[in-house]
Amino acid sequence: MNSLPNLVAIVASFLILFFLNYIFYGILAAEFFENHSGSATGVQKQDVDMIFIFLGTVVQAIALTFLYVKWSQGKHDIASGFRFGALAGLFAGFGMTFIMYGTSNLFDMTALVVDGIWYIILYGLSGAVIALSMKKVTARSS
Repeated sequence: MNSLPNLVAIVASFLILFFLNYIFYGILAAEFFENHSGSATGVQKQDVDMIFIFLGTVVQAIALTFLYVKWSQGKHDIASGFRFGALAGLFAGFGMTFIMYGTSNLFDMTALVVDGIWYIILYGLSGAVIALSMKKVTARSS
């Protein structure tokens, strides 16, 4: 397995995940999630620990890339990358969202549905970027 395509895909995926999450949660939907919080109080940090957000995003990018490589079987196209990512987003977004709703009061159901949909879109875009990166770098190194 050639490590350069994997490394490029991991970096590209990380950039998509990190910056789109910042734009979505930090800017576009920040007020929405504030207005749809559950009854739990004192659970959100005033000052987030960026190192842990960074590390968590790195783990997501690595996992998505290596899962995609196994799933794609060497055939890299944007549509299949998006489908792969959207499936991962369904698992992470709605799978975890429903479990979280059943076990906590962090957000109301409206926020959790929006969060689940966001995960499908975000991971779909990440999968598409992984596929595109793999395709471009693999073609250049051939």
